[in-house]
Amino acid sequence: MEQFDEALWSYVRDDRFIRWVLAPNDADERYWATWVASHPGQAPLLEKARTLVLELHTSQQPAIPHTTLEAFYQRLNHALREDTAAAPVITYSRSRYLLRWTAGVAAAVALFIGGYTFRVRHTPAATGGVVAAVKNLTRMNNSRENQMAYLVDGSSVVLQSGASIEHPAFLQQDRREVHLKGNAFFEVAKDPSRPFTVYTDHLVIRVLGTSFGVSTAANGNTEVIVRTGKISVYRPGNLQQPLCVLKARDRVRYDVAHNSFRADAVSRNEPGLLEQPVVPANTFTFEDAPVLDILAAMERAYGIPIHADEKAFAHCTLTTSLQAETFEDKLRIICTAINATYKISDGQVTMALEGKPCG
Repeated sequence: MEQFDEALWSYVRDDRFIRWVLAPNDADERYWATWVASHPGQAPLLEKARTLVLELHTSQQPAIPHTTLEAFYQRLNHALREDTAAAPVITYSRSRYLLRWTAGVAAAVALFIGGYTFRVRHTPAATGGVVAAVKNLTRMNNSRENQMAYLVDGSSVVLQSGASIEHPAFLQQDRREVHLKGNAFFEVAKDPSRPFTVYTDHLVIRVLGTSFGVSTAANGNTEVIVRTGKISVYRPGNLQQPLCVLKARDRVRYDVAHNSFRADAVSRNEPGLLEQPVVPANTFTFEDAPVLDILAAMERAYGIPIHADEKAFAHCTLTTSLQAETFEDKLRIICTAINATYKISDGQVTMALEGKPCG
């Protein structure tokens, strides 16, 4: 059976690559520029994949009934399960961009009928490798020191002693929501398509990308101070009309006893209120480090279990620096380096090597 170019298809099936080609944002531009710099030998293939994506996007759209497409995906899944029963694969969804290319899907159908196979499994219930079922994480700082909690979108939260956050392990596809108890400082990754919302007992804060602190006294009095960017503040249960919009150096205070809000600017005599809390941060910089140790560090930072066979991965090592990338981008970089795959299901990650064990 003739094989489609797997390396080329690995780009064409990737949501982030498609978005970079068709509707790039700053984060995607930085990611792919860094990736190409680290993998110069892949540049020609990347350009070939980019050309293919553009061609599929601009191709004339044939009329293919939805039921036909669903039948195609079922047949493709069935064929792949038979052809790759012993091989680990990444679970992907049908990209929302790819689904818009009816012409591209038609080409895939034609290739399938013509005898090609693809090493990719499409799962309607999943998005970008994440199964639709939402599993919540509760992360609490029971120590006396500040603790850093990382979120999969690239955001981070400094939890002060006694503080906790609750959120879906992989956040949601269309929004990012966190429930906060206690005092915390947020550094929110920019993503205009997915607002970031923080819920407290008495205030709701919504942002696109900024940094701010939230503190709640024992009596419930709450204060929000914006360090950078801009936020909107709402009453719980009424997210249609904000109480106020705050910019850098602004704050809002809620008084429980009087059920009142007061917004003003932070005084120059109170510069300490604008300082980011001190906390030891994970550098995610590794030199010839065991991959199992890298995965363990990611588990601690994100609170997400990562399963990898200790025997198979025992001799896998990696030198890398993973800084501003999202959780899944970090996984992709690791998998690319050691020829592995990953699957996300029920709030957990399972990794497997595609070929022989390392070493």
